[in-house]
Amino acid sequence: MHILAEEEALSLAEWTSVLKLSAMWQMDRLRKIVMEKMSKLRVIVTAEEWIAVLDMSVLLQLSEARALAIERLSSYSNTVGVDKILLARRYKVEKWFREGCRELVTRDKCFSDEEEDRLGWKTVSKLYRARDQYLKSRTYRSYEYAYTRDPGADIDKEFEAELREMREV
Repeated sequence: MHILAEEEALSLAEWTSVLKLSAMWQMDRLRKIVMEKMSKLRVIVTAEEWIAVLDMSVLLQLSEARALAIERLSSYSNTVGVDKILLARRYKVEKWFREGCRELVTRDKCFSDEEEDRLGWKTVSKLYRARDQYLKSRTYRSYEYAYTRDPGADIDKEFEAELREMREV
């Protein structure tokens, strides 16, 4: 049994358009359902669970769920430095990238071999250049060191293209 008469049959391009519209409508419904459930759900408590939510939100293009996961993950203090940069790159989160870079540039100790391996030599080189400018601004006052330069501008300069890409998400 044919639903459409042969002269009314849809072309492949028309069927593709119908399927795209259907998929968009279904995704919109899915977004609403997911956000409604997530707003009521209080069982997600670990960073790993929020990362899973972030993974799914990126995969399904659920911007509201992505924003909520980023907000919740931002409150976890155990994500620092290298991990923050790697997560920022994976999920395109400019705030985490800046925070991670600032932590590494302003800390007292140098990079470990493991950190260098995880970040890669280009990133470490850029961070060392920003760190160099930061350390050059150090002055000695009243028995302690003070820094006259904020590393943010140097981080922006070194990672300009990457930060621009993160802003576009």
